[in-house]
Amino acid sequence: MYWTPFLIKDLGIPSNYKEEELPRYLFAFKEILRSYEQRFLLMFRVSQISGKGLYHLDFYLNGTYPRALSLIERFIVLLESKNYMAASHLVRPYLDNFLRLFAAWLVENPHDFANEVMKGKKMDEIRKVLVVRN
Repeated sequence: MYWTPFLIKDLGIPSNYKEEELPRYLFAFKEILRSYEQRFLLMFRVSQISGKGLYHLDFYLNGTYPRALSLIERFIVLLESKNYMAASHLVRPYLDNFLRLFAAWLVENPHDFANEVMKGKKMDEIRKVLVVRN
């Protein structure tokens, strides 16, 4: 249920593109990135309405949303200013954010995992303690 708003069809630039078509692709990708703001807000609302209170995982997830939204906005600004080299460096923190989010679903008990992360434990240490799903 959490990930449903993020499912979109694959996009890419064909290998036989013409140079004059690149601005059109860039515009399409920026619009997709902008759509993620609403997707993240929807995911945030869904995670808050469980009806059974807030859990460690909710707080863990709540920490990833602002960072993701901020990175997307910075990425768009850099693309619009044609600063592609600087924009490429934002991919790593965005992937880090995604991997931290995804890691909670790799363990048997995501709430314990989130609690350990919030206590300051490193993820590779937590992996040794918590059971990882097969």
